[in-house]
Amino acid sequence: MLAAALRAAPDLYDHAQGQRVVLASPGTLLAMLRATALAWQQDALTTHARELLQLGADLHRRLSTLGRHAAAMGAALRRSVETYNQLVGTLETRVMVTARRMHELDLAEGAPPVLQPVTTAPRPLTSPELLAAELDELTPSRDVLDEEEHSPGGTSSTGRSA
Repeated sequence: MLAAALRAAPDLYDHAQGQRVVLASPGTLLAMLRATALAWQQDALTTHARELLQLGADLHRRLSTLGRHAAAMGAALRRSVETYNQLVGTLETRVMVTARRMHELDLAEGAPPVLQPVTTAPRPLTSPELLAAELDELTPSRDVLDEEEHSPGGTSSTGRSA
């Protein structure tokens, strides 16, 4: 069809180029449209992949922040429990002894109150990702292990003193 049009009007090709128009046969046009559609699909996939990568990076950063907060909260809970245990120790060994003695001597009305122990404990972290920082602190580095192995009085790889 394009060939017939060019035979009928030989200057058609030059005129089309001057107007920035590409002449194409129906088969060529269909192939160009399919190639364009495929390029658009690939562009859309690339855009979605970039968005997904950004969301993944954001999620990872937020999980890291959440992990740090959980670790800080755990440390604060640990300190609170230690302080509570000190309080209970003082209460039981110092204060309650005196309160019972005052009751025995009829210096106080009523017996000292019965205190209930705290039975609720926080759930421990078990996820390796969340424990990584704690494990890093507890695990000696390879350099420290090598130093200990080669220092006087250190142990060799066989477990015997050097």
